[in-house]
Amino acid sequence: DPIFPPSLRIGLLNSVRHIGKRDGESLEGAVNVLSGVLKTTGRAIEVLYIERALQDMAKDIHTDTFLMAAKDLLMEPIREEGREVSYLDRQNRGGLFDLLRRHKDASFVEQAKTQLLRDRKRTEKKDGKEIEVMVTEIDRSVLEYLTGVLGDGAMPILRNLYDQPDLGDRNRSTIRGVAARYLGVSEDANIIINNRVNEAFQRLATVGDKQKENRSRGLGTISYYLSRMGEGKNVPIETIQSRQQYLSTLRVQTQDKEVLAWMDNVDRRLKDMSDPEKAKKLDSRFDSLRKPEQKRERR
Repeated sequence: DPIFPPSLRIGLLNSVRHIGKRDGESLEGAVNVLSGVLKTTGRAIEVLYIERALQDMAKDIHTDTFLMAAKDLLMEPIREEGREVSYLDRQNRGGLFDLLRRHKDASFVEQAKTQLLRDRKRTEKKDGKEIEVMVTEIDRSVLEYLTGVLGDGAMPILRNLYDQPDLGDRNRSTIRGVAARYLGVSEDANIIINNRVNEAFQRLATVGDKQKENRSRGLGTISYYLSRMGEGKNVPIETIQSRQQYLSTLRVQTQDKEVLAWMDNVDRRLKDMSDPEKAKKLDSRFDSLRKPEQKRERR
């Protein structure tokens, strides 16, 4: 409980919760008060507080009520909010999407798909001057909601977005980061990463002045995705087997001895992950190069 609630209204809502918790005869009335506020409030912070209060008073009984309130606020036009907007009045879309994600509510997926991309103002330097530019970025809160409720089922949505020609490499990099979680599990994830790895294999074959530079970049990309295949703790055996099958499809695409050695490292790692006793001792992080100090470029 906050000693100093962020607003008088939330202080009063907190008092209602205490009354309901301490006096059994008042519990129903307290719940009705909080549920009533959910139907009228336009503040995300109050929805988020009342969700916690109702769960504390009557767990999983009023889920539909606070989920509906959250979805109603998420349907409002997205606003640009700077420091001049009080925290109490901000849309707090990240918190609302997190609420839906925690309760595994997939009923907002269709609307969320339309909100994956949003335009933001960003300050950039040009000719020594700071200028404001509009950029299109993936909304991380929407992305985490979709992957949180759909898992690898979000990959068809992300692959469709990935294929848009004007998406930009920064956004594609974000999607590739998600796809790396589902390597071997999702065909759409495999396709996205295969394209990236194929580019890396092509760099390895470069000759001429840029041979060294392109080989370095290609190896960096390959090692990144191989490392991602060996990450995780308590990974389901089905996922491990899928990664092993996917690894075998990569192995036949190259004769590079250095890359093949890394693939051997991944293969040993996956075998260790499939052994319950060995898996207990493994760190969730993994480096296919076995050189933790080596820096990798951002993917």
